[in-house]
Amino acid sequence: MKKILTFLLMACFVSSYVAALGIAPARKEVVSPENITYRVYNTEAKDFTATIKLNGTMKEYITLDKSSITFTKEEKFKTFTINIDAKGKNNLFSDLIVSDGTTEVIAKLTLGEVPNKITGNLIKEEHQSDSNILITGLLIMIVMANIGYFIAGRVKKKMNPEKLLAKLIRMSDSSFRTKVTKEQNKIADEIKDIEPDLAYKLYDLTNRQAMISTIQDYLMPKSVKGERAL
Repeated sequence: MKKILTFLLMACFVSSYVAALGIAPARKEVVSPENITYRVYNTEAKDFTATIKLNGTMKEYITLDKSSITFTKEEKFKTFTINIDAKGKNNLFSDLIVSDGTTEVIAKLTLGEVPNKITGNLIKEEHQSDSNILITGLLIMIVMANIGYFIAGRVKKKMNPEKLLAKLIRMSDSSFRTKVTKEQNKIADEIKDIEPDLAYKLYDLTNRQAMISTIQDYLMPKSVKGERAL
């Protein structure tokens, strides 16, 4: 139960970081004039319309070829192009914002050096992956590790013939009758994924002692079975 809770909490945590949208390139140091083509990705395969807008000091020098993009769930990505005409200008920046109404992704644009938002000093933008992409990737890895841990735990707890035999020996006849009837055989169901041959034999049985004997015979070493046959 603790593993399930951990997985659900982690999945909810990551869902707040994994956007329904993706955009590339996420960061671009531009020259002017220049045309740049962007790809917008429909990462959740859903129907929606995304709006495209700009802010920052380079905004007035940028022309969009479209202000929105409509996706169907079958469409993985679409493109749009911007034209930058800021000849003779320098030290400009803009954020290209794509939003589906609930989620937004931002592509960074810089021309020359841009002012630091805190100190006002001019700084050079570095080419690097968007930090949101890094965070998302790390969180997805954590979730996948939790899923693997959860699945591994479930596999370890699956029934095997020895455990099933011990369970049947401890089980009362009344409890057995609730699990095995003419219409169902929950005892055989517990072992069918691990030991299908044994499950096949148990499906025909509706007597607890007969099941115990069948499993004991199944677990008996072949050498002992050979001696009994003699």
